[in-house]
Amino acid sequence: MRLSLVAFAGISVSLLLTGCGFGSQDVAIDNPSVLNGKVMGGQSPIAGAEIKLYTFGSTGYGLSGNELESTTTHSDGTFTLAAPSCPQPNTPVYLLSSGGNTGGGDNPTAVLAVTLGPCGSINGNVVINEVTTAITAFALAHYFNDIDGGYNQGDDSFGGPSTGSAPNIVYSQGIVNATTVTIPELVNTQIGFANASVNGASGSVIEEAKIYTIANILAACVNTTGPTSYTETTTICGQLFGYTMDYSNVRPFDTLQAAVQMALYPTAHVKSLYNLIPPIGFSFGGYNTTVPKDFSIGVSYTTANASLAVPTDAVATLDIDSAGNVWFPSNGPGQIGLMHFYSQGSTGFLGPFNTTSMAFPTQVAIDGSGYAWLNDTASPVVSAYQTTNPTSTMAFPGVSNQVFTALTINDDNSVVVGSVHGGLPGLAQINTARTTFLGLSNSFVNYPVVSLAGDSVGGDSITTTNTGSGSGTSLYYYGPPNPLISAPSYTADLVATDAGIAGQTIFQGTDFVSITTGFGSASDDLCVFTIQSCSPIYPQSQRPTNVVIDGTASLWASAGSAAAVLQIPQYSTYAPGGTSYLDTNYDPARAEANELFHGTNNGGTMTNPAAIAVDFAGNVWVANAGCTTTGCTPGNFVLSEIVGSVAPTITPIAQQILANTPLTGTQPPY
Repeated sequence: MRLSLVAFAGISVSLLLTGCGFGSQDVAIDNPSVLNGKVMGGQSPIAGAEIKLYTFGSTGYGLSGNELESTTTHSDGTFTLAAPSCPQPNTPVYLLSSGGNTGGGDNPTAVLAVTLGPCGSINGNVVINEVTTAITAFALAHYFNDIDGGYNQGDDSFGGPSTGSAPNIVYSQGIVNATTVTIPELVNTQIGFANASVNGASGSVIEEAKIYTIANILAACVNTTGPTSYTETTTICGQLFGYTMDYSNVRPFDTLQAAVQMALYPTAHVKSLYNLIPPIGFSFGGYNTTVPKDFSIGVSYTTANASLAVPTDAVATLDIDSAGNVWFPSNGPGQIGLMHFYSQGSTGFLGPFNTTSMAFPTQVAIDGSGYAWLNDTASPVVSAYQTTNPTSTMAFPGVSNQVFTALTINDDNSVVVGSVHGGLPGLAQINTARTTFLGLSNSFVNYPVVSLAGDSVGGDSITTTNTGSGSGTSLYYYGPPNPLISAPSYTADLVATDAGIAGQTIFQGTDFVSITTGFGSASDDLCVFTIQSCSPIYPQSQRPTNVVIDGTASLWASAGSAAAVLQIPQYSTYAPGGTSYLDTNYDPARAEANELFHGTNNGGTMTNPAAIAVDFAGNVWVANAGCTTTGCTPGNFVLSEIVGSVAPTITPIAQQILANTPLTGTQPPY
């Protein structure tokens, strides 16, 4: 249950935090019509810090908004801010604290942040410290200024593309989601304290130890007088800014910029940054007692009403609707149907919905009309549920003994499915008008279709699997301009060609990308195909299970038994809409270095990731499989979220290709 410790005016919250290392971070509510706050550096108040209230920018990613109010902290770190004149009641706003003195002298590089939600709703009290800064930076990393170039000193701002114009601006979905849902779920900004669980989601876990670890690293710099020069690496701040430089040697100027860099590059210099943590008397308790694998922040949500089994040589998918809600199949005994996770508030899980007699769904894809479509590997039905009203359904029955092994949405909003009937594999299509169930050419489909991806030129990428002979699998492209294109002579288990990537994700790239059994090995690994070769980039002992593309065209894979996700960044871009994940300078170690672990010993928010998706706020979502066979009984279902380490993308996935508009690999325009 999410913590809520401040409820009574005039009562010091320090009484509720005795023994937790937070006793100095109390704020009395004396006048709820204005904002009362306190700025802390670890356990020390910051005097003389400049406080500014800003609107989020609305004209583009990272572009600044307007300053509404400003003040300066008193000797005890407190401040009072007059009620602002809001551009709109729903304008999202945030506070920055710059400079100030914790006792040894002024530190101009001590920049801390906190978000306040809608402008028209701010009042009461707030704490600005390294905990609020860490959460703000991670949840909004891709909405920070100059994320694609160098930083400027004193130029810290958040913004995102919006629609409309004043006084009727519709602000960026990602910013609204982060500031009204994600950040309040992770931190109680009234006291600067990380939450241990999410209110309304029974069994949820937040990796609060990781949050305090990041906060302590920032506090190591905040509680000093700063660096002696921009380039030095001997002081604590100098080391912090040096260790948080990116691969292009872009170096932060202040602690907020350093926190954003830690969010964008969570695997970089982890041990060196961890070693900056000051003694416990000056830092936050409850942090990681050993060096973490990475700095990514995970959250898990558990329900006893759902479970997911993924049979061997099968693929599971999930999809995210236009409002950011997560939809996934459930197929455990007595838990069969479509599940809905309401990620925009405290409702949590809904479902399973099953009024169409589904028996064992494994994949879901949301079409352009807002219907979530599901296959069924154990009965002859393809089902659809309206995401805004799951009681509104469609069901397309096949023939007796037919089952459906995969599905996707094509660019004309038709639904393409893989089927098996009488032992014969094939393809079928539900037309755009939803009136006809058509068979497609099956002459080339020799084995069951396990993965499908529609594309923006009217074709489909198809993976078939030969589970019987052990001779591997085959990768195809079906549709115009050529009816059939085979992949290179290597085998593949998840679809991804020049026209498609598994999980209903399309990218017009220059490489074949696939989860593969490569080179005839019995173990699977992740390979990137070129026309000439396939090079493994992931250990065969830790089989990836699915892939997705984020808003900057980085490839992400759910990493199966490793309880992790793996990022494979672009290496070069050859043409608009095209990319390469493998080139002559390819270094496998670099890809594996971008692996984010969240298993039992790394936060405990991920178990066995089977399906993966990215939302419009930059969060990764993973559906965890409880087992791998149809006969087992999975345990309680776990849905995992990794906060903000990924570039925002357009949801649902079908919206990236509908109407012949290839938008995969691009960030949302609003």
